[in-house]
Amino acid sequence: MQLLGFNTINTVPPDGLYGATSNGSWNGIVGQLQGGSVDVSTAGLGVTKERSTVCDFTTGLVYNVNGLIVRLQDQVATNYWVYVDIFLVTLWAGIGVIVAMLAAGFFAVALFGVDGIHSQVRIN
Repeated sequence: MQLLGFNTINTVPPDGLYGATSNGSWNGIVGQLQGGSVDVSTAGLGVTKERSTVCDFTTGLVYNVNGLIVRLQDQVATNYWVYVDIFLVTLWAGIGVIVAMLAAGFFAVALFGVDGIHSQVRIN
């Protein structure tokens, strides 16, 4: 960094926090920035409206997708019917009737044809 004319020192806030208002003053990294004890922070600091009033943020350089993984306390039984149970029984009965009517209609067309029972046209 001597080539660029500045030095870097990596520090951690004494309270170990990112920054929130506490009794009208900021703690954590935001407090250090506001107080002038640090000039720049490269921490994964979330941009909020409150923090934007005391800090300048650059556009995002790295986009992070965070997730939360927790341990199950007890063994949970898998319910495979969860997507079926959300609808009323009358809806499922209606769908069953419609499927049966379509099946009977297709069977009738296959058996009797479009023109009637075993209609055959002979051309001599």
